[in-house]
Amino acid sequence: MIFIGVGCAPAPTGVVAPVPIAQVRAQSVAATSSAGLRFPQSWVGRWEGTCQLRNPVPEADSTFTMGLQIQPLGPQRWQWQITYRGESLNQTRAYELQTVDVAAGHYVVDEKNGILLDAYLDGNQLMEQFEVGNSRLTVTHRLESSSRMAVDMMTFSNRPGRTSGAASQRVSAYPLLNAQRCSLQRQNT
Repeated sequence: MIFIGVGCAPAPTGVVAPVPIAQVRAQSVAATSSAGLRFPQSWVGRWEGTCQLRNPVPEADSTFTMGLQIQPLGPQRWQWQITYRGESLNQTRAYELQTVDVAAGHYVVDEKNGILLDAYLDGNQLMEQFEVGNSRLTVTHRLESSSRMAVDMMTFSNRPGRTSGAASQRVSAYPLLNAQRCSLQRQNT
């Protein structure tokens, strides 16, 4: 998808310039708050569900369970504990979510090992993008209702698979390595 004035394509003449992203985020945060879905307070709880990991080779696809525990730890800090369980998978990741700038929808996930991942709230969706080794990951946590959350993680190579376009505007496209899609339900505690 190309966003006019933001993405790769130049804005056509006569088109109104896009609103700066910081202003969009501030409006989104205000709208979310006015609807009573404050982040992360409305996300607090224990979430569990099933994930599907899809690979370019379908025989390598797998299914496993995911849990997400979100609890307040103090002012502007929340437990963000992720668990994965499966046939050969048993991991717990005790992370922490911290507020950076509420008005801008900016948070950070502290992995408690020196790794800090910037996360950005847009409406009901928290987004991160980062690189690990030769992979570029895009992660979204989307609150679909008071009892449903979708968690998607797309992993791309960080090396372009294709570069195209005119010499003055080269565009690099990155190959998809795998896609993880999780559907979580809020658990009664």
